[in-house]
Amino acid sequence: MIVFSTLKHDTASDMGRGEFYAYLEFPTGFSLEETDRYSSQVEEMARSINGVESVSAKTEKWRGTLTVKVLEKTGSDEREQIRERLKKDGDEILKPAGGFVYISEADEISSREITVHFTGNDYDTLKKIARDASSRIASAPGIGECLLRFREGRPMYTLNVDRERCAMSGVSHASIAENVRTGLFGPVITKFIENDREVDVRLRYSQRDSIDEIIAGTVRSISGAMLKISELTDLYEGEGPTKNYRLNSRRSVSVTAKTGSTSMQEAELSIKKALIGMNFPEEYSWEFDSSVTEY
Repeated sequence: MIVFSTLKHDTASDMGRGEFYAYLEFPTGFSLEETDRYSSQVEEMARSINGVESVSAKTEKWRGTLTVKVLEKTGSDEREQIRERLKKDGDEILKPAGGFVYISEADEISSREITVHFTGNDYDTLKKIARDASSRIASAPGIGECLLRFREGRPMYTLNVDRERCAMSGVSHASIAENVRTGLFGPVITKFIENDREVDVRLRYSQRDSIDEIIAGTVRSISGAMLKISELTDLYEGEGPTKNYRLNSRRSVSVTAKTGSTSMQEAELSIKKALIGMNFPEEYSWEFDSSVTEY
């Protein structure tokens, strides 16, 4: 299958609408309070840019969204300068937090973006492929930047119970699970009732901030002996999933390229050339988003 377009130049106007979005992306697990604090700084900076009429903001988990409206009389060159300054200054503000700014138009025609989907069987392999592809695409002629459309997972720990050791020690799996849960959340000591709703009141340990401190706790065996949880389990550190994406029933991750002033057709060709040199494992592939016409 060959993917191409029949036009040499696209006919979408560079003027766009008088409104665009600035997405403030933060690392997975970043606190809502800090997200709001950094987003407020970028919002204040955006309001100070000449030509900006208004800025509205929304803060959510790991992301802030600014809707920026420019003055009606502002020309296309001035609008582009506003976007560039917001991107540059915003990146500087978010740099200490490990975040960045991603600018997108309010309508798809003006957004000048091309999304590429990668499909396969394993998310870790797909993410590795997408990172490599994103780097290649970003370096391709006519491409302004290329962004990953997925987040890294949060750190996750898995405790595997050693059945043989537990059997020899007379410790049940349930007692280990209960003690780990108590170490994490604390036992319920009473309940608070408000407006016909019960709220658990828990007693938590004051200094248990790491997984090592949790598994250093003890569990009682049938004989009454106290054994450390770490002696009965194996600890593995990994990465938890954030969101799972599927395309035609297959696991998928995506990247989005900003084409800048380059025509969409030239950008598509440039992306194809960048991806030709990649070696994909068996049963892994890539395709343009459905907005690209197939012939």
